[in-house]
Amino acid sequence: MEQDVHKANPPDRGAGGAGRTHEHLDRTSEAARLRKIAHDMRSSIGAIQMWTHLLKEGQLGPEDVARAIGTIEKSATALEEQVRTLLADH
Repeated sequence: MEQDVHKANPPDRGAGGAGRTHEHLDRTSEAARLRKIAHDMRSSIGAIQMWTHLLKEGQLGPEDVARAIGTIEKSATALEEQVRTLLADH
């Protein structure tokens, strides 16, 4: 017969038990926030790298060059905001 692990081993509710749970949730939430910021930053960096590579190749038409420059500017602005957000929280 299977035993419910949570019933057999209830979480520590003694002194500091709730605090440890709260600290764990804070760390988990912070880790998730940092993963999201890192993902957003990698997306911006990837766009910058892709468009600069295509620009260096020299085979983009005038409309694509304008699009590349606009995307690079937008991505750089997004990176700046992401860094600002990251630093403001610490």
